[in-house]
Amino acid sequence: MIIGVAVKPFTVAKRRLGLPAEVRSRLGKAVAQHTITQAASAGRVVVVTDSQDVVRWGRALGVDAVVQTSPGLTGAGQALIDAASGQPWLMVHADLPLATGADFAALVGALDNHSTVLAPSYDGGTPAIGSTGGFPFSYGPGSFRRHLAMAPSATVVVRRGLALDLDRIDDLAVAIAHAGFLESLA
Repeated sequence: MIIGVAVKPFTVAKRRLGLPAEVRSRLGKAVAQHTITQAASAGRVVVVTDSQDVVRWGRALGVDAVVQTSPGLTGAGQALIDAASGQPWLMVHADLPLATGADFAALVGALDNHSTVLAPSYDGGTPAIGSTGGFPFSYGPGSFRRHLAMAPSATVVVRRGLALDLDRIDDLAVAIAHAGFLESLA
């Protein structure tokens, strides 16, 4: 099992939050590190990115990197599939501030018994996709419905820690209101 955490360059991450660049960068790094740490309890984690700065950052954390050659989450997903070389893979977003090791264990457990797993976010996105083969990624607003339509036999894993990704300032407010969020980023 290989778990890919898609990480954008920290200089561009979280622009939709409307925060100053330095704050966005620190928040992006902290939440990505949290996601990686939690995912590592369930399998081998790699950072998937097109940024050499992120590759160096991940390596400093002790995490290997898969460098994507096509842009966006679709490019990251395809790079992970290629790196998985036929073994099961799990592609997750880096901005999952409430994710726990148990959330990743649930995804891996579902993938052990099914060929495809999907996890929806509160806003209709797909913060986690796993499979034992290829997958027709279709990220963007409303992606969960598209992904489920393309893989109707997929097992859907609904977990609070996977459902909240940091896309809007409201998402950050929800995360901050959650007990332990700020401490987990320290």
